[in-house]
Amino acid sequence: MDINSIWTLAGAINYLKSSSQNEHVLEKIKETIYSWNYRSEYDLESIRDDLNGIVEHVMTQHFKDKVDRELKLSISCVVYNEIYENLIPLIRGQFSKEDLYLYEKCTYLSKKNVSPGQFGCSVYNCLKFISAVVELSVLDTYKSPLEKINCLCSTYDMIYAELKLALVTIISKYSEKECEIPIINNEEVIPILMMVVIKSKLLYLWSNLFYIKFFAGDIIEENNGIRSILNIYETVILKIMTIEESCLNVGCDKIPTNLDVAETMAILSSEENLETEDHATLIGEGKKRLVSLITKATAEKNFVPLDVAKIFS
Repeated sequence: MDINSIWTLAGAINYLKSSSQNEHVLEKIKETIYSWNYRSEYDLESIRDDLNGIVEHVMTQHFKDKVDRELKLSISCVVYNEIYENLIPLIRGQFSKEDLYLYEKCTYLSKKNVSPGQFGCSVYNCLKFISAVVELSVLDTYKSPLEKINCLCSTYDMIYAELKLALVTIISKYSEKECEIPIINNEEVIPILMMVVIKSKLLYLWSNLFYIKFFAGDIIEENNGIRSILNIYETVILKIMTIEESCLNVGCDKIPTNLDVAETMAILSSEENLETEDHATLIGEGKKRLVSLITKATAEKNFVPLDVAKIFS
């Protein structure tokens, strides 16, 4: 079974049901959780040890004939989902100041409509990365460390997917070397991820990252890809928390929005220059699309004749 299919609660439950001959295995897991003799209700290390003990107990008691990594991850996902509402307030209480500061900083920068170019990467300013923003914005709704890791990694993958799609579109249109996609490095992704995090405006991002690292340390240690992505998120969060507005790049090239009449005319007058550019760029393509939309929207055939307009008055 593909491990990616169990990185959700539904996937974990399906895996457990298919791996057990006991149709009431989920009820048995819950019984173990609530009957467990916990050593502490407040010490996170003790709680982590107890939860690991519950996972091991369930494996030996209810899955004697099947012991594998997927099984352990699935049980862990169910256990953390069940205990989450009692556990997460301890973490959020510990990092309430960091969460609030980061949320307020993201909200402020989001209102400023920041772009990757203001953080040092103007090449991809014309891309909005909406799918990545939407994916990351639901991070708080997931309960197990496994699901939260999956959300962070999916967000990161969506950024790369949109970058590659944009580059392939440009290359296939203007170059004969369609297979030669430029390598995208982390230095280019970090400013983009900063924008995605800011636009997501998560309430508990700092707490989420601690929760993942503290309770899923074994998953992180054995997977270099996950560890690398989490390190990048840490870098991004620290950059957002420490960046000053005066340090943001100004005047970076990006697709204009909310145009008034004068700005619209200026965009239309630049159409000839856009068509004669020697080097195709993402920002250039974005401006061409904008010009095309404005031209189509203001075409004479799209206007309602005066006598017809009177019908609607």
